[in-house]
This record gives sequence, C-alpha cells and structure tokens, in this order.
Amino acid sequence: MTNSLVKDTAANQVWNNSLIMVRVIKYLKGADFAPMCLSGKLGWLYGTEDMWSSPKLQGIKKFNQFADAVTHKPLLQLGSATCYGVFVKTLDLSAVGGRKNEMNFSKAAPILAACTNLDRVNLSLCQSIKESQLLRLFRDNSHLHNNLVYLTLDKMKVSDKMMGRIVRLLPKLQFLQLSETNAGPLTCQAIGSRLSGLQSLEVANCKQINDNCLVMIAQGCRLLSYINIKGCISIGSHEVEELMSGHGCIARVYDGYYGGYEDYEDYKDYVDY
Repeated sequence: MTNSLVKDTAANQVWNNSLIMVRVIKYLKGADFAPMCLSGKLGWLYGTEDMWSSPKLQGIKKFNQFADAVTHKPLLQLGSATCYGVFVKTLDLSAVGGRKNEMNFSKAAPILAACTNLDRVNLSLCQSIKESQLLRLFRDNSHLHNNLVYLTLDKMKVSDKMMGRIVRLLPKLQFLQLSETNAGPLTCQAIGSRLSGLQSLEVANCKQINDNCLVMIAQGCRLLSYINIKGCISIGSHEVEELMSGHGCIARVYDGYYGGYEDYEDYKDYVDY
C-alpha cells in the first residue's frame, strides 16, 4: 500500500467503495492497519477498530504512545465510541511489566478504565503494582466483571487471600493463568465457588496448591478440560486425574512427569495469547 497507489485515480475509485473496503479489511493483519487508516476517510473508519483490537505493546515507546492515545476521543465519530479504548479487546502489559518500574498502578488504571470491552488481560510480571492496587484495578472497573474471559497474572506478588478476592470479582473467566504465584487454598476456594465456566487453569509452581485445592476446583469447575500443576510440590496424590474425576471434573492434567509434553501441546492454545 504505497502513496502512489492511493493517489492513483483508479485506485481511489476502488479505495472509496465501502463494500470493497469491508472485504479488504478481512485480509489485513497487525501493522497493515496503520497505512489502511491513513489511506482515506473510509480506511480510517473501517480500519481503526481492528487496529486497536489487540495492540502490540512490546516496547516502551509503543506502550507510551498507546497509553497517551487510548483515552482520547476518535478523530471521526465511530458509533458511540467515546475514546479509542472501547475498541481494545486484548490488553497484554507483560512485556512492559517485565521491565523494572515501567508498569505501575498509575499507568495501568486509566488504561483499564478506558478499555471497557476487554475480554483478555495479561498483567504478568507487573510486580510494581502492589496487591491492594491490583485488587482496585479489578474492583473499580466493573466492565471487567462480566466481560473478562482470559486472565494471566503469572509471577505476580499477590497473597493467596488477595488472589482469591480478585478471582471472585471475575465470574466469567474461562482461561486463568496463575503460575509462580502464591495461589493456594483461598484462591482455589474462590475458583471452585465462582468460576463454573472455567475451561483451562495454569497454576504451575504454586507451592501452596495441594490435594484439597484440586478437590475444591474439581467440585466447582465441571467444564475444566486442562490444568497445569507442574512444580506444585504440596500435591501428594500421584493420580490427580482420578482424584479430580472422582469429584465430577474430567480434566487433562499436566504435571511435568506423566501425560507428556505432547499432551500439553494439545491444550496450550487455550491460553496462548
């Protein structure tokens, strides 16, 4: 998509056709949306929503640009959109969180508030966000309570009690990753009592997860099809699948010892975003 192409008369006749524009959008990915939006009014109208849907925030510069613009009102009216944030469906702040002090509560709060249609959030490694602040992020943004389907909080320094309180706020979760956290009995109690639609759970290397935790999960999460318990040293049972199925949950279990990496491959796409 070059400037000469856009300026060409014949190309303009095609480029300003709404029906053709809708078809073109279906074949675009990632970086292609930016030049699409700059090609003209129709390109902007049809490309903006898709361009903002899953922003790639893998660098500090890109994140700062995103954070600066996400609360702004669109240049042209797009339905009832009050800011660009309403178009964001997937928010992954883990790459920024992995850099010391680059992601904190004051940066995350306005972003989550603006992104009112989020269904996937990844805050892994955002360890500058204190546990009380993390609770506020989910408690104060009620749109997350019924919209959020995917949540990743790997390696977050949050107590078992606080993690349980966060889980209770998000009853629609289907895919949850809490690996290398302090998740334990209180978190699992919340999962079992609130997440009846949970399909995939990752709690690898969570030292407080034990047999009773698995029973609580199994009793309340009958739709669970995959659970990763690799490195959960407090689990005593060697027959975890049988333990869980005995309480009504037929889930495939990955523990790093049996079931094999091949089994894990079958299920990793549930939470790979």
